[in-house]
Amino acid sequence: MKYSNGFTIVELLAVLLIIGILVTLVVPNILGIQDKMNSRALKSKISSIEISAKQYAESNANSIRKKLKSENANKECDTNIANYCECINGVCEFIYKVKVMELVDLGAYSEPKADGSACLVINPVDNSCLDTHIVTIKVNAKYNLASAKYE
Repeated sequence: MKYSNGFTIVELLAVLLIIGILVTLVVPNILGIQDKMNSRALKSKISSIEISAKQYAESNANSIRKKLKSENANKECDTNIANYCECINGVCEFIYKVKVMELVDLGAYSEPKADGSACLVINPVDNSCLDTHIVTIKVNAKYNLASAKYE
């Protein structure tokens, strides 16, 4: 009677080949999922920044208008003036540009700080800093209504 003490080399190679095929099918899918997750995380972060900027502007509309007017020789916001006032269909808005890090400094936006990073806000897609990116806030010249757009 012949006893087998293990697997033959052909059986081991067949198992390794099957594992290799499974790995080549699964790993790219996992990496693609990670990229999609990072992209969605960035979109969510940008949306949060815009919402925070809008809320800050609505809460501080009068002080923003006063600051912008003092920087622009107290001109009224009633005609289009580049980087100061924009009028569309008779509705005029003050234009206020702010860096993301200024929103953090003002307490309008925050997120957990990454260990060892000099950035206040990190892009989850490529780990770059979003601190110096600009958010354009438009404050209605008559009311405390605002909008914000991340650039």
